[in-house]
Amino acid sequence: MKPWIEEALEARTLFFDAKHRPVALPAPLAPVVDTHGHLSMLAHEGASWAEMREAAAIALARAWLAGVVWTVCIVDASDDGRDPGAFLEWLSETEAEAHAEIEAALAAGLRPAFPDEALRVSLSAGVHPYHASGIEDALPALRELLSSPRCVALGECGLDYHADVDREVQREAFELQLALARELGLPLELHVRDAVGDASYEAHAEALEIVRSADVAAQGIDLHCYTLGPEPLEGWIELGCKVAFGGALTFKRSEAIRDAAAACPAEALLTETDCPYMAPEPLRGRPSEPALTLATANLLADVRAEVLGEARRDAFGSAWANARALFDRA
Repeated sequence: MKPWIEEALEARTLFFDAKHRPVALPAPLAPVVDTHGHLSMLAHEGASWAEMREAAAIALARAWLAGVVWTVCIVDASDDGRDPGAFLEWLSETEAEAHAEIEAALAAGLRPAFPDEALRVSLSAGVHPYHASGIEDALPALRELLSSPRCVALGECGLDYHADVDREVQREAFELQLALARELGLPLELHVRDAVGDASYEAHAEALEIVRSADVAAQGIDLHCYTLGPEPLEGWIELGCKVAFGGALTFKRSEAIRDAAAACPAEALLTETDCPYMAPEPLRGRPSEPALTLATANLLADVRAEVLGEARRDAFGSAWANARALFDRA
């Protein structure tokens, strides 16, 4: 029996904290989507592609059993997606191995939250602001990734004023990718991060203006990893964007993010991990993975129930419906 399956059966949970203590999480009230996860980063640093495939396959199997039935894998055309054919083959092999892990888990007696929902693994390809200076060299690979039937969006792309990357270069790379998304009719996964201590939210303001000028909002936008309060959110909501909340929503000092989650319209809610980063409470301190989207989804439902009196089931249902509306290209 696979070690992870044996552990899950013994502990009666799929979740373990940073000290490898079992953690019980409430069951999902609708299928859950990790709208932004880096599957190629789940193995140890320096891992081979085979090791990366095994780590991602087990993570996808755990996620599906927990009720996180769909993961949108982020790939950077200037980094892990430099060789598009190799990456796409790796992702297909990873999905096949995940199915084998699921079959082993079911045979051992583990039971999924939503047995009638198929495992879905999609991708979103872009060039991160960190790599904006290499956008021209990355364009052929990016176009090939975006042409894959598995691709559901372009990104992550955007502005990161926390990074030591020339801002004009970032803006040019962002505008180029918005034009490409418009050409191909793809929704967008946006990465927007302000400089440390910037109370004016300059990156968010400039990104919003660039998006407005590019006339891409109708294609659908996921404002990935939202970590601010309600005020900077207003313009994005007016534009019709969806907003993805991740592990930071659950952190003890994240009152402003929770205020934003309560203020966000139901039709804009999304869930994500940005794994392997920012694992949510009560699992903080360990690497994140798609299954941990469930912890964020539960906290999102709790916040909206407490502040708005909204049924917990409604928050789960809204996030599920919104992800399908944005990313289902069938």
